[in-house]
Amino acid sequence: MIEQEAEGKESTVSFDHVYAHETATIRSQRKIRQQAVDAEEFSGISISGGGIRSSSFALGILQALNSGGVLQRLDYLSTVSGGGYVGSSWTWFNHLWRTGKIKAEQGKYFFPFGVRAEGARTSEPSVQSKILSYLRQHGNYLVPGFGLNYISGFAVVFRNMLLSLLVYVSLLVVVFCGFGAIEDLYTSMLNPFVGLIKISSQASLPTTMNLFLMLATCGLLVVSVLGVIYGPVTLFLSSTSDLAYRVRNYWQRLLGLFSIVAISFAIIGLLPVFILESRNVLVTSSGGVLGIVGGIWHFYRQQQSGAAGISPRIIGTVSSALTIIAILSLAYFIAEKYSGIWKFAAPVGLFFGFMVNINQFGIGRMYRDRLSEGFLPNPEAIHTSVWHPATQANTAELREMCTADDQGPYHLINSTVILIDSRNKKFQSRGGDNFILSPLYCGSDATQWVTNERFNNNSLTLATAMATSGAAANPHAGINGSGISKGPLVSFLMFILGLRLGLYVLNPLKKAMKGLNAPNYFAPGLFQGLLGSRFDIRARFLSLSDGSHFENTAAYELIRRRVSVVIASEAGQDQDFSFADLGNLVEKVRVDFGVNIRFLADFDLRYLMPGSAGTSPSFENRYDMAKRGYAIAEIRYPAAHSAAGALPAKTGWLFVVKPTLTKDLPADLYGYKDANPQFPNETTLDQFFGEVQVESYRELGYQLAKQLVNNEHFQKILLSKQSPTREVND
Repeated sequence: MIEQEAEGKESTVSFDHVYAHETATIRSQRKIRQQAVDAEEFSGISISGGGIRSSSFALGILQALNSGGVLQRLDYLSTVSGGGYVGSSWTWFNHLWRTGKIKAEQGKYFFPFGVRAEGARTSEPSVQSKILSYLRQHGNYLVPGFGLNYISGFAVVFRNMLLSLLVYVSLLVVVFCGFGAIEDLYTSMLNPFVGLIKISSQASLPTTMNLFLMLATCGLLVVSVLGVIYGPVTLFLSSTSDLAYRVRNYWQRLLGLFSIVAISFAIIGLLPVFILESRNVLVTSSGGVLGIVGGIWHFYRQQQSGAAGISPRIIGTVSSALTIIAILSLAYFIAEKYSGIWKFAAPVGLFFGFMVNINQFGIGRMYRDRLSEGFLPNPEAIHTSVWHPATQANTAELREMCTADDQGPYHLINSTVILIDSRNKKFQSRGGDNFILSPLYCGSDATQWVTNERFNNNSLTLATAMATSGAAANPHAGINGSGISKGPLVSFLMFILGLRLGLYVLNPLKKAMKGLNAPNYFAPGLFQGLLGSRFDIRARFLSLSDGSHFENTAAYELIRRRVSVVIASEAGQDQDFSFADLGNLVEKVRVDFGVNIRFLADFDLRYLMPGSAGTSPSFENRYDMAKRGYAIAEIRYPAAHSAAGALPAKTGWLFVVKPTLTKDLPADLYGYKDANPQFPNETTLDQFFGEVQVESYRELGYQLAKQLVNNEHFQKILLSKQSPTREVND
C-alpha cells in the first residue's frame, strides 16, 4: 500500500489501497447474497451514458439479468452519465430496503424494478411493481409538474444568466472605467500630437486613435522586432548548446506573450467601432443570441436526421464570438456613457461575486433536484404514485450506500476531472482524467484517491454524485474528450452566462481552509471561468463534469480492476453504428492498462448493425434488422504487479448489449419504430420521455438481454466463472 501526505491534513492513497477496501466490502456483500466469499474472480455491469434513453434501455437489461439469475452474482456496478440514473436508482432502493424504509420480501435477494407478469394495476401490486410504474411515469423528470415546468425551468436558467452577467459585466465596467481614466490622461497629454489620426469623425466616443490600439500596435511591433533580431542572435549560439536550446524556448514564449497582449489590447481598442451607435450593441447581441439558438436547432436537426450539415463547432464558435463582443461592447458602452458608475458597479460585483455559492446557485443544482425526484424518490412517492420532493435523497450521503451490510453490487459513479492545463500531457490532451465517486473513495490517477469522509468536506450525496456524473453541458468538456463545448470561445460564453452543470470540489491534494470552501464567481470563477486557466491539480478547486467526457461506456474502471466478466449496457447515441464509444474504451484500456479487447468472429460488432440479419424476408428488410442485439469479446489482461503481489495474465469476457432491432421482438416495438423512425437511437437531447418512450426502450433492453442470457456461450462462461444461470423463457 502506497500512501502520500498532501499539503495539509488530507491524505491520499494509491489505487491498490482503494481496491483492497472495495474487495473486502464486496466479499461481505457476497456473504449476504449467499455467494462464495473467497472466489477471486469478480464480475460487474457497466451502464453507459445516453441520458434517459440509456437509463430506460438499461432498466430492461437489469430485468432480464435478474430473471436469468445473473444479476445477483454481479459484484460491481459502474455507471456514467445517463446510465447513472437507473444505476443510482438501483443503489437507492437497495439502501431503502436494507434500512427498512420500504418493505418487501425479507431474506431473499431484493430486485427493485418490477416483478415479471405483474402490472401496476393488479389487485395488490408489490412494491417492486410500484417502483417500476413510478419510473415509467417520470421519464420527463425535468418537468414533473406542480409548478416545476418548462417556464419555471427557463426562469431558473434566466436567473443564472442574469446574476452571472451582473457580476462579470460589473467587473468589466469597472475595468473599462479604469481604462477610460488612463485614456483620458493619455488624451490630455498627447492629443495635440495625434489629433490628426481618427477612427471616425462622427464617433461620439473617443475620436483619437485610442491608447489601446496604440498599445496593440506597439505589441505587434515588439513581436516583429523580436522575430527579426533573433536571426542575428543565432550566429552567436551553438546549435547543440544547452544555452541555445533554452534561448529558443524563451524566445518563443516571449513572442507568444506579446502576441496575446497585442490581441487583447486590439480587441479593447476596437470596441468603440462596434458601438459607434448604441443600437449596434443590440444588433450584435441579437446576432449572437440568434446564432446560438440557430446552432442548437441545427444541431438538434442533425441529431434527428443524421444528415450532414454545417459543423456545429463552426456555428458555435461564430455565434459565441458575436455574443462575447456584444457583452464586451455593452460593458464598454456603460463605462463610457456613465463614467462614475464604477462606484456602484464595484460593490455590487464584489458582493455577488464573493457571496454566491455557484454550486448551489447553478442550474446543475436544479438538474440534481429533478433527477432525485425522478430516480431517488421518497417511499411515499412510490406508494402513492404521486410526485413528491425527494427530501430523503437530498441529504443521503454516498458513503451510506453499498456498505458491507448491503447486498451489493458496489457502485462506481464515473465523472471527469477537467485538466486542460495539466503539465502531464496525457491529462492535458484528453482534457482530464476519469474521476470516480464511490461510497468508500473518490479520486483519480491525477489526484490519487481520498476517503469519502475526507472528500469535499464530507458533503457528497448520492444525488450530487449522480448529477455530477451526468453533467453533460459543461465548459471545456465534451463526449470522449471532444465536441463543441471544448472550444475556448464557447466555454467562455457558457461560463459567463452561467450555463454549466458541473460541480466544483475541493482538491484532495490541498489543505482545507476555513471559510474558503464554497466556490464563487471569483474563486475559482475568475481564472477557471473567465480566463479558462488553472485547470490542473495545483488548483484549489477542481471542476468535475460528465463522466462521458472521458469514457462513455463506464467499463473503464471495471477493466482497471481486472474484472473477469463485464456486461455492458452500451446505449450512447450511435445512429450510424460507428461504435465510437466502444472504440474509445478499447483504445484507452490498451494505452493505460495494456489490456486488449478482441471481439469473437462469430459474435463481433458487425452483427449488431442494421441489415446484418439479411434482406430476404420483407419484414426483416422493412425494419433493417440486425442479426442479434449483443456482441462478445475477450478481455486479454496482461501480467501485472500490485501491492498484494504479482498478478498473472488472464482472459476475461466482455458482453455488449446495444440498442438495435432484431427478429422476434414484441409487436409494439415495431409499431413504435414506424411512428419514430430514429428509434432506437433517438437524440440524447430529448430528455422528456413519456411512458410509451420509456417502455419501448425498456422492453427492447429486456428482449436483447434475454437473447444474451439464453446464449450457450454466455452460460458456459458464467458456469466456468461463477455458478449456473437459469434460462429466461418469459
